Amino acid sequence: MSCSYRTPAVDHSRWSIILMSDGGVSPDRDAPTKASALPSTLRKVGNLVDPRRTKVVVSRSSSATLPARSAWQKIVQPAKRGTAPAILYALLSIDAEDPTASVAVLPSHQRYSDESAFIGSVDLAFRLVDRKPRLITLFGAPPSFPATDLGWIQPGEPLPESPEGGLRRVVRFEEKPHLAEAKRLLAAGSLWNTFVLVAGVQTLLHLFANTLPDLYDRFEPIEREIGTTAESRAAEFTYRAIPPVDFSRSLLEPNPRALSVLTLADSGWNHRCGAGNAERGSIPSLHSAATLCES
Repeated sequence: MSCSYRTPAVDHSRWSIILMSDGGVSPDRDAPTKASALPSTLRKVGNLVDPRRTKVVVSRSSSATLPARSAWQKIVQPAKRGTAPAILYALLSIDAEDPTASVAVLPSHQRYSDESAFIGSVDLAFRLVDRKPRLITLFGAPPSFPATDLGWIQPGEPLPESPEGGLRRVVRFEEKPHLAEAKRLLAAGSLWNTFVLVAGVQTLLHLFANTLPDLYDRFEPIEREIGTTAESRAAEFTYRAIPPVDFSRSLLEPNPRALSVLTLADSGWNHRCGAGNAERGSIPSLHSAATLCES
């Protein structure tokens, strides 16, 4: 499947991809919880994106927990093959409708104590993509302990495109490091990856095509049938043939030079994914309202 890079127009549309499924390969025991968190995420995204331009990616088991009719569009994965296929499927679906789009990608089950700060950061990232379409902007959170179940972003120098130097280059991306490395990243001033990003659809498809060409080509049967009655059959065929692929480890980690990062310093993002991810006694009290657990 060929991918010719198409530079979007300045006034391109905003879309969003919400990952309700955990994107992993194990049973999604948290599906009811994530379904209950979805309305909050849709409300936040709705401040910036028309609900009709939102793709909610779900597993088959999670799909049954969602309303049968809604303004947003549902993409049902026939099997769990990791976060990379989930995001690629949604990108191709958007590309079929609006190839000049920019898109925000985020999990359904995150909450923020200051939602307005988060919404403002996402809006800024969209506006930056308008000015520089090839930007891929990650959202980093200040860490409070050496987590080993999250990605880490090491920021570099400020980019001139950003007001007040808030947007910075990414020097290194490390997905779920071992404890000793997590301690070094913490000491070096690195950020937790929140698994929220904003970029142009063509920019992300270009990254897939160049970094994971085999996976990208495997999606050609789906791409041909998107929006037709044969799409679900093509998805079944494709998902039987692909292995699990993690978006952060397989696309972000090898491509730090393609990435930039904004720090969510004032949004109140927090993390809780279990007590086995740092030295005993090193985990502070975490707010149960926030979570990010990418499988």
